[in-house]
Amino acid sequence: MSAPADQTPAPRTEARERQLAWIAASLVILFWGTAYTGVKIALEGFGPGPLALGRFAIGTAVLLLLSVVRVAAGNPAARITPLPDREDLLPIAGLGLVGITAYHLLLNFGQQQVPPGTTSLLLQTAPVFTTILVGALGLERITWQVWAGMLVAFAGAALLVIGQGRTLSFQLSALYIVGCAITTSCHFVFQKRLVAKYGSWKFTVWNFLPATVALLPFAPGLFEEAQQASWETWGALIYLGALPGALGYALWSYAISKLGPTTCATLLYFAPLVAFTSGWIVFDEPPSAMAIKGGGLTLLGVMLVNYARSQAAKQAAAT
Repeated sequence: MSAPADQTPAPRTEARERQLAWIAASLVILFWGTAYTGVKIALEGFGPGPLALGRFAIGTAVLLLLSVVRVAAGNPAARITPLPDREDLLPIAGLGLVGITAYHLLLNFGQQQVPPGTTSLLLQTAPVFTTILVGALGLERITWQVWAGMLVAFAGAALLVIGQGRTLSFQLSALYIVGCAITTSCHFVFQKRLVAKYGSWKFTVWNFLPATVALLPFAPGLFEEAQQASWETWGALIYLGALPGALGYALWSYAISKLGPTTCATLLYFAPLVAFTSGWIVFDEPPSAMAIKGGGLTLLGVMLVNYARSQAAKQAAAT
């Protein structure tokens, strides 16, 4: 009689963890969707470089604090010690410089002109650049269906870049955001071995540390601008570092571990909706007709790419 009773809590526990993972993923979409509005607000008081430093100094501090709290609560997976192996220190630091330092500098410079919703849509092209990279490295064969999806996505991105403004500087700002998509695709492709070896939490913390150190040349500017910044810009900076930054990465790692990367990647399609809505509410920036057309093409192309890749992976597994 006792054996069945002992076995019943397991499914309930698994179901409960999946529920928590869905909540975590939903919070991340909310955090990341509103982050672009937060950047826009913070840029009113901080320059692109000082903003990136302030954001990740806060994010790194929060991650370290969360590590201590989680280890004290009995979760050994949250340990960030010992140091990564010597041969992995340079790759981890390099990925931090590309996927965090370069990404957020490009993002901040781009968002000086690009609205939050358009920024989020342009960043949806990251899976397309990821596909190109894995194909170039010979890690995956690119089918004609994938190429067709990429062409649709790039057509939408071109409409977003060209149609957002008539001045060259504004268009270049949109290209900064495209650069963000390229850096995040590199970060995603090359981190897989290291995440498998060290776990997502330890890898994230050690990614944040060198990325934050690399931003220290902006410390004098941050110190000077912080004295003049309003409470709104300070609030945006703290929000960006704590929630979309540290907590967002932590919750996303948990969601992926329970729901799988494919499900979580699909949820990212809702981020532009959150970004457009928050930008509309805060800045009174309704999406233009060109943004709707370009954004629709971009999302359609990315969905076609992901679908074609998943079908190709199933066929490869079957054979």
